[in-house]
Amino acid sequence: MRRAAHCPGIIAVALVGFAGCAKGLPEPSDSALVAIVPGTFKLGSTNACGSSCAADRLPREVKLTRGFQIEKREVTVYQYAACVAKKKCVHIEEDTDLGRKNRPVAVQRDQARTYCRAIGRRLPTEAEWEIAARSNSNGDLQAFPWGDLPLPCDQVPSKDCSGEREVSDVGTNVFDRTDTEISDLGGNLPEWVEDDYTSSLGCAGETTYAALCEGSPTCTSTRCTADKAGCVNGCVDGTAVKFCGAATEAATDPLHYTSHPVKGGGAGDGKGSPMYKGGGVALAACAADPGLRTRATTGQKVGFRCAAGSPTPSDLPPPTLTARIALQFPVPSCQSVKVQLASKDALPTSVTLETNQGRLTMTPGQAGEFTADLMKAKLGCATPLTNVLVVLHGAAFTTYGVTVKYDSGGGCSAYTTDVNLSEGETLSGTTQPVKAFGGC
Repeated sequence: MRRAAHCPGIIAVALVGFAGCAKGLPEPSDSALVAIVPGTFKLGSTNACGSSCAADRLPREVKLTRGFQIEKREVTVYQYAACVAKKKCVHIEEDTDLGRKNRPVAVQRDQARTYCRAIGRRLPTEAEWEIAARSNSNGDLQAFPWGDLPLPCDQVPSKDCSGEREVSDVGTNVFDRTDTEISDLGGNLPEWVEDDYTSSLGCAGETTYAALCEGSPTCTSTRCTADKAGCVNGCVDGTAVKFCGAATEAATDPLHYTSHPVKGGGAGDGKGSPMYKGGGVALAACAADPGLRTRATTGQKVGFRCAAGSPTPSDLPPPTLTARIALQFPVPSCQSVKVQLASKDALPTSVTLETNQGRLTMTPGQAGEFTADLMKAKLGCATPLTNVLVVLHGAAFTTYGVTVKYDSGGGCSAYTTDVNLSEGETLSGTTQPVKAFGGC
């Protein structure tokens, strides 16, 4: 991977194809902001369930008690590269060249969060993004960013269109914009929002209680009892879950996080599933509906733009990194494995052991020690564990000293290494083999 050079007065571009000092290219400015006033808005979509753009969010009122600002344009490859060059953003692998510097950059959600916070901004919430995409200059909501009717392929390209469909420079599509000059909300690339995806907001009256409760039998029973009088199509009948719409009460300043990924998607690492909004050249034309919401898959890259205003970045969970340390030798059967971490900064939020026989969350102890009892977990007791990775989740932009210890049967063995995350991680995470093997 190429690293950025230090080039006073000009941009040192850190993406593949941008390596070295791009003379004559000044540092890009942050995108201009558009102010959105507070108010009560009816958001959501009525697209039928079962369609390629099925709505999973019933129309409902959302009240914003404070205004906010949102960037007019998606963040570009060039803007992101400038952040990387300053060592404030995570390196990514991006095939591009100087001729594509004004295209929207595609990154993972935490990488987008990192960028926005590096410039003193944040990602918009789902409600903020949709309100910005549907508001006209009079403050009224419309069906699409440009008006109430969909636009043809030659104006907003999608995967339903024939012929060439390429991502374009940001802000250059004169059709795909609001009358407040916010561009590319219906096409180009879909965009990250701050909220996690949940399935509990309804699907045009056809969401099962199982989906509303994400598989929890207790929740299903409780919801059935509570909603019985207002449930149009019935509740749970034996093992057959019938359908019922989600609650449609107004939400005030909504911002939703979950502690676990939604089944079928999600980020892993014990975090909820990221969500994106908006259409794009690789999506169906109906994805241009701002009311739609899409659960991201693990490692997915989409575009983004930043927002400003309350909640401030300090009110939100910090973006984090993931590091993977590969052990060079198998771990003997049914042993206790210990990981000792040393850092001048914050320790990771969790550490897992990933092997050919499964994944185990390690138990935190004193002073940066994490332990995995393989015998108790019944992991690796038949044969030694191979392809072992020690994974640091929720790591900081810093360097960790890592020692991995276990009883090899004939005594204690240890691996030691330094994991440098001070400049971030690659898109797929940092897989770093250990540097040494020896006794404890």
